Amino acid sequence: MRSSALQYGDDFDDWEVAVAKNVVDGFLRQWECLRPEDFDDLTQEALLHWLQKRNKYRADKKCKPTTFMARVVKNKLRDILKARLAKKRRPKSGPELRFSAPVADDGEDDESPTLENAVEDTAAAKRLSGVELKLDITAATDKLSPRQKLLCKMLAGGMSMSEASNQLSLPRATLYEERNRIQAILLAQGVGDYAK
Repeated sequence: MRSSALQYGDDFDDWEVAVAKNVVDGFLRQWECLRPEDFDDLTQEALLHWLQKRNKYRADKKCKPTTFMARVVKNKLRDILKARLAKKRRPKSGPELRFSAPVADDGEDDESPTLENAVEDTAAAKRLSGVELKLDITAATDKLSPRQKLLCKMLAGGMSMSEASNQLSLPRATLYEERNRIQAILLAQGVGDYAK
């Protein structure tokens, strides 16, 4: 019996375990928020997902089984990453906030300003949030490669993926992978809503 078969069962060949470990290792190095996860747990989760999806592999698509598996595992890890990032942004549980509640509830002053009063100057708040958003987007785009920045510019200018593919002389599949990487970077930076 193979050593990897002992650890992961008889359902997987050595190459499948190797591909899963390689992809998981890459994700753990790239995404700091996944580092608290156990390597073997992530690998096992990726392999279980692969077990469900591997019957969809078609040799006539001229794609190696290792490439197909790596894509399947990456997709699963991206789902885990999105869930982890969403959990990080979820507000901590605490007292319920209401617009009519006093901001400083010390029990002495009933005339304490409410949250509603605190945000009355919406024009100033919008200007401030616009500046902060611009800074967030700039910081996120600084993490993109030159090709990713060019692709963003093309797509934002209304160019389709097919047109971008022709202009850059790259396969559409490569550009879709780049778009997924761009979305993951923007999501990690908290501006994922602008990656659509």
